[in-house]
Amino acid sequence: MAAFFDIYASPDPTKGQRRSIHPRLVDSDTLTSSELMSHEQHASTLTEADLSAALIAIRHHILSQLGEGGRVHLDGIGSFSVVPHFVTPKHEGDKVTGKDVTFKRINFQPDPRLCAEIAASLSFQRRTALHSADITLDEAKESLTAYFSDHDDISCRQFESLVHLCDKRARTLLKALLDEGFLSRRKVGNTYLYTKAEA
Repeated sequence: MAAFFDIYASPDPTKGQRRSIHPRLVDSDTLTSSELMSHEQHASTLTEADLSAALIAIRHHILSQLGEGGRVHLDGIGSFSVVPHFVTPKHEGDKVTGKDVTFKRINFQPDPRLCAEIAASLSFQRRTALHSADITLDEAKESLTAYFSDHDDISCRQFESLVHLCDKRARTLLKALLDEGFLSRRKVGNTYLYTKAEA
């Protein structure tokens, strides 16, 4: 497997000093549950209904276990646990009750075997992304017009790959194209899909 990355500079902590840099993945796609089921359906005798039912059942048990403050470990994948935090900051000696604590997030700890297998198979290639205003609205429109000739819609992640932009710049451009009326969007699950606005 190969992953594409580019180099980003960290904010300058002290004026005049050289900024540190760090790699960040670019052009990374998201595998959705529908795509996962489609791939597995073609590679096995399981039907899409079988796979969908299995995912629903797994989600139900994860929700039930985490909802009681437990942990869930999936062999070869990793462990899930709930991270709590205080509603308002507290200090040693303060009175604390259950009402002062709320859900913060779900923590995922990957299985060491998963990490080892990925590390053994993964390689990196640099692909330069556009970190700033290196593409104009007109250039973005041209790219999208050509893309829409073969596709009905595009996600933000797909737009990043299309024009080789980082996430922040891509979202800024998409918002500008929405405000201008060139694009329209609809929400599908947790993802916004963009289409060319009707004239």
